[in-house]
Amino acid sequence: MNRSAVSLLMIVAIVLLAGLSLMAARPSCLGAWCDSADPRWAIIFELRLPRTLLAIYRRALGMGGAAMQGYTRNPLADRA
Repeated sequence: MNRSAVSLLMIVAIVLLAGLSLMAARPSCLGAWCDSADPRWAIIFELRLPRTLLAIYRRALGMGGAAMQGYTRNPLADRA
């Protein structure tokens, strides 16, 4: 398996897991199928969605930082 296939697989996994995290509380109310007056709407779009996006952002920053340390040959990133 080459790097592009692994990268694509990881992106698909992140998207699927993000979707599952949004549906964890009440799968009966999802996105456009919910009435905006329904309190579950607020739970999904004001609590779960920002937390999910923040978790993805944190992981991306962490992986980017690790890649930069490896690229610049920082001794903290050395595996030895």
